[in-house]
Amino acid sequence: MIDSFQKNFDIPLYVYWEGDDPPPEAQCIDLLKETNLTAFKERNRSKPQDGFFKAASKFAPKSYSVIHALENSQSDYTMWLDADVFVHTKIDQSFYDKVITDKMATVLGRKNRYLESGFVVYNHSHPRLQEFIDIYKACYEEDKIFNLPEWHDAFVVDWIIKKMDAPILNLTPHGENYQHVFVDSFLGDYMDHMKGKRKTEGSSRRNDMKTRKSQSDYWKGK
Repeated sequence: MIDSFQKNFDIPLYVYWEGDDPPPEAQCIDLLKETNLTAFKERNRSKPQDGFFKAASKFAPKSYSVIHALENSQSDYTMWLDADVFVHTKIDQSFYDKVITDKMATVLGRKNRYLESGFVVYNHSHPRLQEFIDIYKACYEEDKIFNLPEWHDAFVVDWIIKKMDAPILNLTPHGENYQHVFVDSFLGDYMDHMKGKRKTEGSSRRNDMKTRKSQSDYWKGK
């Protein structure tokens, strides 16, 4: 992810890292030192951690990373990418034109399901972003996440946006249920998100694209 990002993006990359030996080629932020992630896990050790929907501690590192980034960013916008994203094509101005907006966030939505949280752009100039950060942080710092029906980051972010009725740009209004809307959007022209078993397979599948086909050479033969 780091190599492909730095090869194809022209914006700074900050990597949230747990443990020793962070990659020297990236600007790394020590998640365990800079956030209260460890305290959250210790405090909630007795909570259920089964499966996907109730695994709060499993997905808490991502949420703590996003919250820290939003509270400390000096940029006009913060873009989150999951670590299993591979950037296969050079990012051009048309990419930024499509994801930069005056709304609070740019998201990958799905009907009848929570959004895809592997890619989100947050607008720091929007007057309601601080409200979003405060609610997001309280879910973990005050353990309010355990009052929700699901305890993973995608559900939490989706729940907050709906609770706030926050203004968003939805890049995938066609998305349904568990569809892989990341690669089924124009993002697939630039990136691959190897979520789930796709990590061991080495890429997403061509049939993940339900409504469109990317013209990028990356997808040929997949």
